Formats: sequence, C-alpha cells, structure tokens
Amino acid sequence: MKRSRQSTDVYGAIDQAKRYSRGYIVRGNEILPGGPWGEYKVPFVFATNGRPFLRQLETKSGIWFCDVRKPSNIRRSLSTWYSPQGVQDLLAVDAEAAHQKLQEESFNYSLTLRDYQIKAIQKVEAALSDDARKILIAMATAHTKKVGNKY
Repeated sequence: MKRSRQSTDVYGAIDQAKRYSRGYIVRGNEILPGGPWGEYKVPFVFATNGRPFLRQLETKSGIWFCDVRKPSNIRRSLSTWYSPQGVQDLLAVDAEAAHQKLQEESFNYSLTLRDYQIKAIQKVEAALSDDARKILIAMATAHTKKVGNKY
C-alpha cells in the first residue's frame, strides 16, 4: 500500500532536514549567515507534509522546526511559517549572551516588591535560563484603597 505524503511523519522528517543542513555545500558567492554551528551549516531546519497542524495528529501534521545552532534545542511545531524578517530576528538572538546578562543583572529595582513577587521573578528567570518555551504566572492584583476621588 502506497503512503500519501500527507501521512508522512513530519516530526521525524526533521532528521532528514538536519542531514541536509550538515551536508550543505556553499556554492558561488553564497555567504552563510554566521555559521557553521557545530556540524550544521544551515541554522534552521523545517519539515512539512502540507497538512495543516492538528493536535490530534501532532507528528503527522503542520510545520515542524528546529534551531540546530544549539544541541539542546528541540524540534517543535509552528502555527505558520516565519517571515523573512522573523528568520532574521531569530538569527540575531544570542541566547548565551542573554542568559549571561540575566545572571549579571542586579535585583535592585526602585519598586517595592513582596517576597512572593521576588520569588516569582526569580522562578521566571530560572525558567528562562533553562530555555523554557512556556511559563505561566498567576498573581493577584494589588488592592488599592480609594480616598475621595483618588486612589
């Protein structure tokens, strides 16, 4: 039985895209955008089978992407293609420098923060340092007392 392209495991096709990145040969006056990155010559790899993304068919649908500049980056699905400017913006991100700056940043803000607020900020910073893609924060709003017609 012949499989259709739309039944192709898109998640697994990232491995083929990685092989293409490793084997890419620069021709003519092409200039790599800052690489190579370890064994990879192309920093971003994509795979799709043309089927719109469906959570129920997660690995068999949508556009899958992997930033191969860092070995710890994992493949993930995208809701749409990056624009050319989006690719340039992604390429300009220096995660290592951002993590270093975050560690060096002092916690001396002119705000008066409660202990739980400080802990929440520190947890978010730790999650960012661990390259978390999603972070959920739930905090109560500050209660203000109205005096006359002013807060």
